[in-house]
Amino acid sequence: MRGCTPLHYLRGSLSWRDQVKEGRVTVYVDTSDLDRQMATVRSIVSMVVVAVLVAGAMVGPAIASSVFRDAEDPRVRFATQAAFFASLGVAAVLVVVYLVRLARGDGTTGSRR
Repeated sequence: MRGCTPLHYLRGSLSWRDQVKEGRVTVYVDTSDLDRQMATVRSIVSMVVVAVLVAGAMVGPAIASSVFRDAEDPRVRFATQAAFFASLGVAAVLVVVYLVRLARGDGTTGSRR
């Protein structure tokens, strides 16, 4: 609150008293800085989502590839290895897309306007 003096506080207190007597209370909430803070939160949430997607895309097929490493059928080994490398490709694309959006800085990393 800029420029508040004891007189402002006294007027505010009396205003509250008058409003309560009239049966209504008006509250002013300054949300001018909230948009910038929400953009920061959206950016952080976006980073976490990308990290979880990349981790899941890499860990799942890696586990499957190691489990079926000694499979007798070479098609099974090939399929699990192909899934692993495909997931690496998807993870790389996700990271590149996210980094491009972040570098542009135009609010496309999570802003929904």
